Amino acid sequence: MRGHQGRERGTRHPYHVITMAGAVAAWLEAMGVAEASWEAFVVWLDRMPPDVLREWGRRYSAQQRGTIARMRERRRQYVERAAPPELGVAALRALCPTLWQHLVAGADGEQESDDDTEPLGQASEASTDALYELPSKYMEATDQDAIDPQTPRALVDVFRRTVLAQFVTGTLCVAPALYEASDFDEQWDVASGDEDAWLEGV
Repeated sequence: MRGHQGRERGTRHPYHVITMAGAVAAWLEAMGVAEASWEAFVVWLDRMPPDVLREWGRRYSAQQRGTIARMRERRRQYVERAAPPELGVAALRALCPTLWQHLVAGADGEQESDDDTEPLGQASEASTDALYELPSKYMEATDQDAIDPQTPRALVDVFRRTVLAQFVTGTLCVAPALYEASDFDEQWDVASGDEDAWLEGV
């Protein structure tokens, strides 16, 4: 397994980056796809080899890719199952201090520093739409000691869900690598039996 991963994900030759664009073009020609358009990307998403999906997908913003139901579901699964520290409550609080003040500190009477400025991530309360809510399993599994234990857990959960909803839709200003780690990896796909559930309402 380790050797296989080395071939798939290990160090590549210098010409790899140069030839990937050609690989996309070659795959499109082999599949009879006229051009690498957005519409074609959406249609052929599930049938692309990983390298082609990554190279082609990088041409579009995280927000644009977030309009695709499968991409949004992969991001939800990535957050729930991988629980990256960059999307933990401590990191999100640093990213969006004003939102923390509005949803958590202000509601709980906590005093925030005057140094807190506008958040880098453009999270909004409207993002708590049920479509993008994350499982409580994830909420309870991360950042247990990143906040004052006296802070009401319910307020912290609302804050986290609100910000992570922005990640799901692609509007949270975080490193592109976080989006790529979820968008281009099929391990975050839901089981086929659950497919109808996440397609409903999208």
